Amino acid sequence: MDLRKWYKRKSMEIFSDMVDPYLHYFEDLKPDLIEAEIKLSLKEYISLAVMTIALVFCIETPLIALIVGFMPEFTIPMAVLFSLMVSLGFSGGIAFFFYIHPSLRANSRAESIDHGLPFAATYLSTISGSGLHPAEMFKVLSEFEDYETIAEEAKKISANVELFGMTITEALAKSAKETPSKRFKELLWGMITAIR
Repeated sequence: MDLRKWYKRKSMEIFSDMVDPYLHYFEDLKPDLIEAEIKLSLKEYISLAVMTIALVFCIETPLIALIVGFMPEFTIPMAVLFSLMVSLGFSGGIAFFFYIHPSLRANSRAESIDHGLPFAATYLSTISGSGLHPAEMFKVLSEFEDYETIAEEAKKISANVELFGMTITEALAKSAKETPSKRFKELLWGMITAIR
């Protein structure tokens, strides 16, 4: 069994009911999860975060207390207090990481898309004069491995048309809503307008 799937399933089993009443506090993470291509629902992501924080806290606290307890300058109550403080600080750091990770990943993807965008725009404008259907244009663009993130975006558009039966304008609109790159978003909306 895949360890990541097992871990995700266990975190949902243990913590999903507990995090449910607090999900509205984390609504701002939803767009970042989509733009970062983190394929988890908000509930799954928060459950995963709580599971990780709880595990780290439960393992780290007794371990630090044990290590510090052997130092002559620490009494047992001092070692326990010290380990609790360090564990709380570290757990707070993990919580902060889980909170900012989707945004950081989305920004990284946006930069990568923007890097390949001049090539993609040139390619699309050149090919558009050949009479090739826009869905086919994105299918060909998806095969350019040198521009990996742009190719992934093109692959999603192509798959939405070929596999899920969307029209090209529906597929472009879906990608425009989900992409983290403002410039790519503008290009896609421009194409939708031109196609219509």
